[in-house]
Formats: sequence, structure tokens, C-alpha cells
Amino acid sequence: MGDARPPGASDTAMQRRGLVASETGGIVAIAVLDSLALAGTSTGDIVVWDMDTNTVKTTLTGHTEKIADIVVEPAGQRAVSASYDGTARVWCLLEFTCLHVLEGHESWLRSVDVYDGLVLTAGGDNTARVWSIDRGVHENTLLGHTDWVKAVRVHRPDRSVTVTGSWDATVRTWSTDTGSLLKTVTCDSAVRCLCDNSKKLEAVAGCVSGSVSIIDLSVGVIRVQLLPPQHDPTNAVRSHMHAILAATSAATVHVWTCDGPSIGVFKQHTAFVNDVSVAPDGTCVSVDGEGHVFAWEMETRRVLFEDATEAPALCCTATGNDETTCLACGLENGRVLSVRFASRDVDTEKPADTTTSW
Repeated sequence: MGDARPPGASDTAMQRRGLVASETGGIVAIAVLDSLALAGTSTGDIVVWDMDTNTVKTTLTGHTEKIADIVVEPAGQRAVSASYDGTARVWCLLEFTCLHVLEGHESWLRSVDVYDGLVLTAGGDNTARVWSIDRGVHENTLLGHTDWVKAVRVHRPDRSVTVTGSWDATVRTWSTDTGSLLKTVTCDSAVRCLCDNSKKLEAVAGCVSGSVSIIDLSVGVIRVQLLPPQHDPTNAVRSHMHAILAATSAATVHVWTCDGPSIGVFKQHTAFVNDVSVAPDGTCVSVDGEGHVFAWEMETRRVLFEDATEAPALCCTATGNDETTCLACGLENGRVLSVRFASRDVDTEKPADTTTSW
């Protein structure tokens, strides 16, 4: 693996680790908690990687098909995985045991979210479902979509509203508690990904056409279309305090302020960007289909780390605290890669500079 560092960077300031996490499948979903990475494989296992010792701590088994999504609850003691076997599983991260198997969907699952004691799942049976993470029981079903539901989110910080995005080209809002439909917003094509927009009652939807839109959830309308249809799908959307990011199949990562004005376009990739994530300090990580991994500063657009891996990079995540930022990504050949370095001292409440671009 090759890498590029900013002038003056040292090996002691930046720690890079990697190992083969799976001999039988690619890493298709990844989540990080402190020094542990949960790497979901295309065969259904979840490999728990200790990034401090660079060893596999354990493997969580039970799913029988590809992992679609993994999230760690905010308290950090449990994680939830969604699989193409049609089930979700709640895992104890203290003892690495399965606490609950959430069964009831009639097809594969694609998305899972965890917030304030609730688990939300969505998939190929055109529904989303709400579960209790403590009891592992089904609470209600969100019915109304006419095609696959590819994304589900409990809106933060108001857990009373749940947002779904579907292949039927709609974004819908629901009462989390009752399951009743609140609003329906029609997009220009099938909805592929969703995220919250900062602290507002808004969501960001990325579509198969390549469009990206900010949706006002309070009135159920598209407030602004950030990207018109591009003929290249949007693969991931993320938000971070003052910014929105979108990874596209056109080898770019677009960045906007949460109000809509463009900050710029990150153009270092040479293939479709599969995923993008943002750490609390504003450090971004993005990965592409040719195996390129970039870490970069949102404010200055400076590349902090570059790696040309030996296989397509499928997923990534970024996390951290006041002292350390951690980036992790999964590759199609079963390898995982992590980069850790000192967190940057930035004002996360300050709007991003919109006068310059890449």
C-alpha cells in the first residue's frame, strides 16, 4: 500500500494499521467504537478488529447472508446489524454475544438505525419497522411505500419523527411512536441514501439519478435541490454540523453548507466514490472503486492521508474525540485499514469557508 502525507508529517503522528479480516468475503459495512472496528462481511460474519493490537478479537456469527449495515448505539454498549437474510441482530459489545434477533421482515434488509432505545430497520418488503432495543420486540410497522425501502433514519434530536427513502422515488416521514404517515415528498428518481441536515428538521436525500436534495420535514417539500440529475447515482450522503457531503459515481465528493450554498467539490478520486464519512473534528474520509482512500480537511481541502489499496474500497467510517481521530475502511478482498492521528482543533460551530473550492 502506498500513502501520501502532508509536509512534515511523521509516522509517530499518524498511525496506520491493516490486516486481513476475512478470508471468505469482502468488507461491506463498518462501524467503529473506540479501538474496536466492527467489519461486516459479504458472507454474513462480523469481524471485531482491535485496532490497538491489530488483531481479530472475535467474530460475531449468526447472519446467513451479506451484512447490509451496522450501527453502534450512542451509549456504546450495543451494536445492531442488518443483513440480506432478512433479520437484524442486537449485539452486546461487552461480552460479544447476540442479545436479540429481530425477525419479521419478509425480504432482505438494507438499512438500520439506533436511537434513544429504538431500532429501525428497512428493506425489500417495502416496509420499515420499529423495535425496542432493550426487549427485542417489534413495536410498529411503517406501511405505505410501494417499492424497496433503502434508507431509514430516526430524526435527531426529535425521535418522534422517522424518515424513510424508497425505490418508489419518495421520502416519507412517520410518527415513530404510532407508525402513522405524516408527509410524502416525491423525488425525481429512486432514493438511494438519506441523512439528517444538522440540527434542523430537515433531511438530505441522494437519488439514483445523481440528484441531492434538502427536504423540509415540517411541511413535506424539497427546500432546495443541491445537485440536479447527473446520470451517475449518488452513493452516500452525510452531514456534519455546518456541512453536507455527497459521494457520487462521477468520482467526486460534493460539499455544501447546511443552508445549501456550495463549498466545493473534492476531485482527487479517479473512480466512483462508494462512501464518505466525517469525524467530529471535520476530517473527511472517502473511498472509491479503484481502492483509493483519502482523508482530508473539510475547511482547507488539504489531503491528510492517501492510500492506493490493492482492491476496491467499499465502505468507510470516521469517528473520534477531543484527542484522537480514527478513520476505518473495508475492502472488497476482506482487508480492513485504519488511520489514527491527533484530532484537529477546529471550531465545529463556525460555518465553512465558501469562498474557495478544490
